[in-house]
Amino acid sequence: MLAPVNADGSVDTGFGNTSIPGVVVLPEIVAGSRMQTIEAMRRLDDGSLIVAGTGQVDVPLKGFVVKLDADGALDGTFGSAGKVLLPLTFLHAVAIDSQGRIVVAGETVDTGVYTANVMRFNADGTPNATFGDNGTVSLAWDGAGNSGYLADLLMTEDDGVIVAGRYEVYG
Repeated sequence: MLAPVNADGSVDTGFGNTSIPGVVVLPEIVAGSRMQTIEAMRRLDDGSLIVAGTGQVDVPLKGFVVKLDADGALDGTFGSAGKVLLPLTFLHAVAIDSQGRIVVAGETVDTGVYTANVMRFNADGTPNATFGDNGTVSLAWDGAGNSGYLADLLMTEDDGVIVAGRYEVYG
């Protein structure tokens, strides 16, 4: 769910799609998922929102990047019917670069190893092929199967990316 709050602390009751004024409940993003968590969002100049998060429980884990219009409805021109789904991926951070491209950070899970990833998408939700390997940069922390988690990111003036998170060595 999303709920905008005005500068004075009141709920923006002009926004929403539920019986609760000011609250938008997102439609099912990851089909069959009992838990869909928004981890990060950014507002674009036109009032639309880019939202990143993860769907899990009762379905295979999937990260999602969603574009909502200024009223909170899915933007059907983005990705597939307003969303981009990323299998076996947790997403925790999102930013928009100077060219309107979407950058997300998180980790993928493969046989118990979590690999930190930064992904860049074009404004329409397609992977940006000029970034990393078809839009994805994987951070191989040490090559020994230890796990990296990316919790935050920010953009530099020249559209570079700085990520932050944690690194774990098991045992």
